[in-house]
Order: sequence, then C-alpha cells, then structure tokens
Amino acid sequence: MDRFGVSSEEGLMMGGRYLSKEVMCRILGRLPTCSFLQLRCVCKRWYSIMEDADFRAICASLEFQTSTMRDSDKVPFLICESAADAAKPLLAFDLLSRTWRLFSLLEGAWSRLTVLSSTRGLLLATAENGNGERDYVTLNPLTKLQRQIPPMIDYNSLKFNVRQIVMDAAVEGKYFIIAEEVQSKKRSKGEDMTPTAPKLQIFDSYNNAWGLAGELRPGLSFKHAVCMRGTLLCLATSSKEGSDVKSVQVFRFDGSSTWAKLQTELPVCIGPPHRRWTPRLFEYKQHLMLVGESSSAGNKAVCVWQLDEEKMEWVQVQSMPTKLYDDVVGSNEFSSCEDFLCMHPSREERNRAIICNLSTGDWQIIPYKTPRLSEQRRTAFIHDNFCFYEPRVGAIA
Repeated sequence: MDRFGVSSEEGLMMGGRYLSKEVMCRILGRLPTCSFLQLRCVCKRWYSIMEDADFRAICASLEFQTSTMRDSDKVPFLICESAADAAKPLLAFDLLSRTWRLFSLLEGAWSRLTVLSSTRGLLLATAENGNGERDYVTLNPLTKLQRQIPPMIDYNSLKFNVRQIVMDAAVEGKYFIIAEEVQSKKRSKGEDMTPTAPKLQIFDSYNNAWGLAGELRPGLSFKHAVCMRGTLLCLATSSKEGSDVKSVQVFRFDGSSTWAKLQTELPVCIGPPHRRWTPRLFEYKQHLMLVGESSSAGNKAVCVWQLDEEKMEWVQVQSMPTKLYDDVVGSNEFSSCEDFLCMHPSREERNRAIICNLSTGDWQIIPYKTPRLSEQRRTAFIHDNFCFYEPRVGAIA
C-alpha cells in the first residue's frame, strides 16, 4: 500500500475509486512539465507509471493530438529513421515549426513493425510477433486502432508484394491497398528473356477483401498509385531491353480488370540511369500532379507539372532552384502529403532531404539538427527511411 491507497499491478486506488493504468497515464500526460517533474517524486508507484513505456507512448499521442487540434490545416510530419543504427529512435520533423521531435507512437506489442506506406492519418505496415509470424496491418498511431489485413488471393501460387495504401477521398474512410506480382523472367527456347506482365491485387477496405485487378503491360513495373474522384491511377516504368534507360507511363483503372493508358504525352520526368530518380503522381487541390527530374532541351531540374484535363496536357507549375538542384547528388525518391513534397535520398544514400511547400513555392533543405537521442533499441522501422504522417484522430483503420 502507498500513501494514496492500495495499488494494483496496472492501476491505482484514489479516493476509494480504482483508476486503470491507461486513465492514469492520460491524466498525468496532460500535466505541465513542472508539475510532471514534481509528481515523479511523490512515490515509487507514480514514478514507475511515469517511466513506463505505455505512459510515454500516450504522452506522445496526446502531444500530436494537441498539435492537430491547434493547427486546423493539419500540417503533416515527416517521419525519419536511422537506417544505420537501430538504437536510435524514430524522429518526426514538424513542418510547421521546422523542428525535430521524438516519434514514439509506433512502439507497441509487436517485435518489429515496418511502415510501408501512409495516407491521410493511416499507416500500412508489416507487424511481426514474438513467434516470427508476419501480418499486414493498417493502423492509426493516434488512436492505436488497427486492422489486420486478410491474406491475399492465392492465384496460381504467384507471389505478390504489397506496395502502397491509397485513400479514396470521394468516400469517407475508404482506402485501397495495392499488391504487385513479383516479376520474373521467362526463358524461351532461344534463351531470350521475355518480360512478363505483372498482375495486381487490390484490397478494398469497405469490403474487407482482396480482388484480382488485372495486369499491367509486359515489361512494366508498378511504382505507385493515386486515387482521383474515386478512380485509381498508377504510374509505371519500363526499361528497353539491354538498356538502363527507363520510360514512364500512367494508367487508369476501370474498377474491374483493365488498366488503360492515360491518353496524354508525359513530359520528360525521369533522370539518367546513374541517378535513379523515380517520378511520382500525386493529387493537390483536386488536380493530378507529377513531380520528377526533367532534362528537356539540355536543362536539368526537378519540376512539378499539373495536368490540364481539358487539353490533356501537362503544364509545368514549379521547379527546384538551380543552386539547390546542383548540390543534390545520388538517387532520390519523392513523396507527397497535402501542401508538401519531399525529395529524400533512397535507402542506400546518405544525402539531405528537401521539402517543397507547394502553396508558397519554397524549397528548403531539412536541417540536420535533431533532439538528443536515447540508446534504446526500437521495434518500429520505415521501409524507405522517410514517410509522411498526417495526424488524424478520425482516420479509421
């Protein structure tokens, strides 16, 4: 018994009433820093609660909820991991205050969680338990609600890789998960390598089921998708036989099994082979947008285009400043969320990430300065090192 009554293993008796551990954590997590430090010294029980991993996770959740309610335009965070050191925790870069903070919302009961993709407050991840079993899950880090995704359709024993989660803004709470067949090369009698047409599966959150979704053309590789007014569009790349030169194509899904090529001429938006920049489709203020590395007319730059749907032409609307572009080396990936574009190094590179604010046209390097890190091995990881996260309490897993 302590000075506040009989304590249980998980909760605490106060004033003749039992308060569960979660309730205690949520009450104490709202205290100002000064009061928080004082109450840690009240008794061993309170100290143990405030040092508990669950308490720290709830505090982090409350902090993000508070910032979400304060910032009506829901400015997203850019989550970053150190690929070289698993002892360093996940970090989140606040795009509003341009500061780093620790991101502990993903620490949970799993032995390892790897985030694959994100969309409007939800994360798509693989979760491994202590037995080594792995499941695909969608989760809302703020509410801790999650959904285990059912197994994919067993189609001729083909293997599929889950690639992306996409929110359907036309239907509240609806999202798709896209999986692509692991591509292989088939040998013919003449020993020629014939590219296959990768098959796709799509998970519909409303139906809670996977469905076969046709296939792309031979030699194409799915990169990512965007949902515009309830219609899925995907960007795919292809390589010429015996060459590293890649081309880009955009397809529209008919909702059944056909991916029709979008009838518009794409701008030059993919860099030379040694740089490996992959362009990206995204939606911005109900417009279809494209970002990539342009090298037309001998001028190289990272550009942003908008599709003029009446003329079916791509119109350049922004470009990265020349000085900033000239300082970028190696391979990079693009990601987008609300008003922001991020150009971040691929997993093998160690370059700086760059953020573009589409509403202001500002391009800025993310500062290196990060909070002091604790040497505590984490259980959550980001597949591509960087991932946007937009806090939304109402996002339904």
